[in-house]
Amino acid sequence: MKIIEWNINHRAGQIVREMPEWVSEYIQEKHADIVVLTEVSFRIPNLEEQMKNMFNMSEYNVFHSFNTQNSQNDLIIAIKKESFDFISRQSFSSSAGKYPDNLIVSCIHKETGKKIMVVGVRIHALHGLSDNNKKREEFKNILDYLKDKDNVIIVGDFNNYRCGYHDPNHIWDLENVKSLGNSYNYRMYTPEGGSIYCDHYSDKAQYFPEDHIFLKGQMKVTKTLYDRDFVNKDKMIYKWGKDFQGQFDGRKSPKINPPYPDHALLECELSIDALI
Repeated sequence: MKIIEWNINHRAGQIVREMPEWVSEYIQEKHADIVVLTEVSFRIPNLEEQMKNMFNMSEYNVFHSFNTQNSQNDLIIAIKKESFDFISRQSFSSSAGKYPDNLIVSCIHKETGKKIMVVGVRIHALHGLSDNNKKREEFKNILDYLKDKDNVIIVGDFNNYRCGYHDPNHIWDLENVKSLGNSYNYRMYTPEGGSIYCDHYSDKAQYFPEDHIFLKGQMKVTKTLYDRDFVNKDKMIYKWGKDFQGQFDGRKSPKINPPYPDHALLECELSIDALI
């Protein structure tokens, strides 16, 4: 089973501009069983039109949250009809700061008959020590809601700090994200490299992997990767190729403005047999 997650950088529609058509084409080309899109805004004029291009409605059930009206980002989750029977969708408002941007879709995996919950999240991009505590609380509140659920997939943008940084007083670095998930019996899977900023660094401690997948229950990830090949779709925007907003190695590239993606696409393969 293939899952993809992608932060498509709408930034709550702060810049009202049409998203490029190649984003929809790139998603469609993946033929994923589950698609989770974060940082989505319905203020983007052609979003609904592009959703029709992303997903053949005869092949996918498509759901979204309703945060745009509160000037927050939305999420989209699409599940393939041949793989899943839909049960329900749910989303908690993220405007009060208690929850991350989120969307929860419950479904039955047809091959095994098991109920699976697909949870898309985007932890808010906050700054400062006290704000890092807020990030932790956002994820914890989602985990608390799901604590009695089995076979859960949580995937999204966690806005954590870089690989080489760990400080007991900085409570939203990579190790603390992982340990919080572990404390609720989730296993975290993260590809090599980073999902934002540069594709390669001379010092691996500088990598920023912000997009992760967490699993609970009888499932396991067999493959993960950060895909940046979409940069070839527009070499005027992605002048530095696979490097987004380089911050280290003495280089600094221009900022990628919305609605052009500035995260790598997270692609995962899950073992289906583990559910049986």
